[in-house]
Amino acid sequence: MAEALLSRLDNLADLSTAKLAAAAGTSSATVVRTCQSLGYSGLNELRDSLASEAADSGPPGDDPVGAALDRTIAAGLEQIESMASILDRDQFTQAVDVLAGARRVLVVTLSDLAALGHYAVFHFALVGRTAEASSDVITLHALAKLLRPGDACLAIGHSGTNSLTIRVAQAARDEGATVIAVTSFARGALADLAHIHLAVGTTRPGQSIHAMSRIRLGQMLIIDALQNALAVRLGVATPTDSMLRTVTQYTYQRPRSPGRGHRKPADGHEP
Repeated sequence: MAEALLSRLDNLADLSTAKLAAAAGTSSATVVRTCQSLGYSGLNELRDSLASEAADSGPPGDDPVGAALDRTIAAGLEQIESMASILDRDQFTQAVDVLAGARRVLVVTLSDLAALGHYAVFHFALVGRTAEASSDVITLHALAKLLRPGDACLAIGHSGTNSLTIRVAQAARDEGATVIAVTSFARGALADLAHIHLAVGTTRPGQSIHAMSRIRLGQMLIIDALQNALAVRLGVATPTDSMLRTVTQYTYQRPRSPGRGHRKPADGHEP
């Protein structure tokens, strides 16, 4: 795999995990493990390191802004490939079964992933699966203490070491709820605590802006995947007609017909 990588140093931007795996005659998972054995979180970090060395030794790029865009897109593509090679399908199926049959679902997201809680609540509702979320950790902890056996706690993090997320998840588990953890790593305190663990990537925190953006992409993708699988498990369309009508009422405004309660200003321009 290393030889295949070194032979393609002139075309790093287009080099994906899948392409490198094919060139080396191995699997995407082996590519990720090889990068990790070299001290990197995955191909994207290794590729960024090689590109940085090349940039330091050569003339400055003609379009640094465009290069930043390319690196961000490459990081997103790597996240998708990493998720596809690492995610445990059996654990995912178990998570869908638990979420579909749960009496209550509490979604726990904090820090820079806090908005994903509301994202999950909305997208689960589109397929008939009600859920709860809050951006306040004290409220989340209080809700977790109200859970009972047959309920589910979906705790989403990155490293799986956020003490606040772990505290809420532990409270949910203590009350008998099934804890489903979503993290970027295969190991961690949150993963060890959970009944079901979905690992969606291997990026190290704080390495670069591009690395942090791919973290959120992985967690958002797993929410979308859970929504789509729930639609299948619950036997509903995605989204349901009633939810779509509700959303449309808030987000769509019918264009006004010319000449009916609407006049242009004297200068002939629309306001």
